Amino acid sequence: MPQPSSPSRWQRLRRHVFGKASLIALLPILVALAGSAALNISYTRSLATTRALVTHSLRVNTAINTVLSAMQDVETGQRGYLITGDETYLAPYRAGVAALEPETARLERLVRDNPGQGARIARARALGRRKLAEVDATIAAMRGHGFAAARALVESDAGKRTMDSFRTTISQMRETERSLMESRVAAMHRTEQRLFWVILLGIALALSARLAAFLLQLRIRRRQRASRQED
Repeated sequence: MPQPSSPSRWQRLRRHVFGKASLIALLPILVALAGSAALNISYTRSLATTRALVTHSLRVNTAINTVLSAMQDVETGQRGYLITGDETYLAPYRAGVAALEPETARLERLVRDNPGQGARIARARALGRRKLAEVDATIAAMRGHGFAAARALVESDAGKRTMDSFRTTISQMRETERSLMESRVAAMHRTEQRLFWVILLGIALALSARLAAFLLQLRIRRRQRASRQED
């Protein structure tokens, strides 16, 4: 009974060459696809970092506004009490005093990675304490000596100058954080756009690799059929 002939050396050589040619033809697409995947990972990490920074800026802005609001409550309570002499008007003052120190400490923690903002919050803390001392003095004068004594302290303008300096410092912090927020949001949008194009590129390369593999397989099969016919 005749035995099936084994593939000739020439046939084995052609198959080897076709296999190598297929790999070489696909290699650039596979390298580009790997590069696209690496870029995708890099941009995804960068986007996560930038979003975290944007969230941080939002928290800092909220804390800045809370500190300013607490100090304004102190001033509102002082004003209401001096005008009316009714201690129930000191409720905002008490709420502001209770909130000011912990909220200032929270803001200080949030900006500890920014030396400029750290210096500003230290100044705001010192001004806040000075303002509280002035407010406490006017309240004590009102309680102990009446409106005239409290009015004399207010008219010295020391408290007003302190509050103006406090507001200026807080405004500087707010402006600095606004600038940081704008740059971080812009960076986030740029990264999102780049990631979008990298994803599209990855999809295109994946489809190209699939199509190239299909065409190469088709070509190899045709050559194999032609080779068998020649043999």
